[in-house]
Amino acid sequence: MDKVFEKKYARVPIIVPIALFAVAAVAIASLGLSGIKTTTTSTGIEDHLTASDTAELSDGRLEFLKPKQVHLSWSTNDVYHTMTVVWWSQFPLGNKVVYDTVSHDRSWEYAHVAEGNSYQIKPSVDRHGNPITTQFDGWYHEVELTGLEPGTTYHFRVGGLGVYSQEWSFKTIGLDEKVDFVMGGDSRRPWGGGYEIKVSPTAISNWPWARDWVTTEVAAEDPDFIVFIGDMVNEGRNQEHWNNWFDSFQERLVTENGRMIPIVAIIGNHEMGAYPDEESTYEWFKGVFANPGNELWYSLDFPNLHLTALSTTGQCIGTWWSGAQIEAPQQDEWLREDLTGSDAEWKIVAFHVPYYSGYVTGTGYASEIYLKHWAPIIENSAYGVDIVATGHVHDYMRSYPIKTTEIEEVETDNPYSDYTGYLAHYELKGDSEEGVTYIVQGAWGAPTDPYVKGGDCDIRDFMASAAARPSYTLAEITDGGMHIETKDIAGPTLDEFTLPYTIDNFPVPEYEYVI
Repeated sequence: MDKVFEKKYARVPIIVPIALFAVAAVAIASLGLSGIKTTTTSTGIEDHLTASDTAELSDGRLEFLKPKQVHLSWSTNDVYHTMTVVWWSQFPLGNKVVYDTVSHDRSWEYAHVAEGNSYQIKPSVDRHGNPITTQFDGWYHEVELTGLEPGTTYHFRVGGLGVYSQEWSFKTIGLDEKVDFVMGGDSRRPWGGGYEIKVSPTAISNWPWARDWVTTEVAAEDPDFIVFIGDMVNEGRNQEHWNNWFDSFQERLVTENGRMIPIVAIIGNHEMGAYPDEESTYEWFKGVFANPGNELWYSLDFPNLHLTALSTTGQCIGTWWSGAQIEAPQQDEWLREDLTGSDAEWKIVAFHVPYYSGYVTGTGYASEIYLKHWAPIIENSAYGVDIVATGHVHDYMRSYPIKTTEIEEVETDNPYSDYTGYLAHYELKGDSEEGVTYIVQGAWGAPTDPYVKGGDCDIRDFMASAAARPSYTLAEITDGGMHIETKDIAGPTLDEFTLPYTIDNFPVPEYEYVI
């Protein structure tokens, strides 16, 4: 079945709804536009645009009709020949992307056009089968561009019926390109009307400015793409939260020369609905992003790099043990097959909720379900995983190479896990090729989780580096290695290393970055 029919909840009818069309027609008529074509053929730009389809609404008179929240991703595992564009608009007036290898001033001047689908986000039931009453306003649009040339820059606009966005560009990945990319997550606003800050009074919390500063600094790095490891927003069912996030990223996740940076989006628990388990469904996340496969666990192949994304939500914002018990085993066999099917030199597995972090295992938290199911797979040397990248905890952490030796079932005082937990036993390896390096990077602007000596979030003996401040992690494939650097938004490098490496001892970080 075509992905669009699986994913969407209300497709655009062939004829635009009369009421909406009337509004659009009156508005467009005020600009003197007429004779706009609505054909769905895609043999050439002339089949979609006429000379009267040329007022780009730059004067702002119909600004409310213009496409917003434009972002890029890959909805199929082909980063060389495809790019997917998603955006939002108030009315379903057009599902077109016009694009070319040269820049143009007007929409009809582009050499190519692609047409996709419009849909509304209106999931009917939550994960328990209960009816959902929340519905998102407006229309989302998804268009996949195919047949692109590798390593090529394209200029594009989105829209239709004379209402087009500004121009941006994107670049496909070159066949032999040594990619560089940024990893990070957790940009959500504080929750609880300030309660979250009262719990951690030493946390950095200047949302949304910290989020926006991180995004601006990331764009200045000019990466080929970003891997966003969940918790973009505080409530996945809250459209205003999504509007704020996408508006910010449309503005800031763009390089100095106008290149929009693709987002590899990984679901977090806060994308699931409202706290702790209200209107919980994956459909909020799947509606606003376009990923391969089922859009929750998938993989992408780059030159010498295989990137695997997994889903770790506990099936609700509360990240519940019972939800993780359902979610984790669904992905076990797929994960084995995915890793077996790649012979890439470098492999990264990314998911939101970490099992190695500043918090200990053996407490009955849902992360221990993922530890039990996935650590034996991920750390199997036959699969060759180098890095696990996670978020959820709002700080930065890098482990020494870890080999989990035992996962012990223990009793806990946690009723939500039926008083059961899983305690990790591990060895630290002096050779990075004999263990897996675990990274937590959850500091894209959410209130930080400071490392407190003797506290719940503390420096652990497996940590090579730790920092609790807004930051991002830049990775670059090099000749024979992968260079990884974590930077503070103020400029300093917090951590830097290159895989592969060997080490003779395992000193733990100081508390110098506690805020």
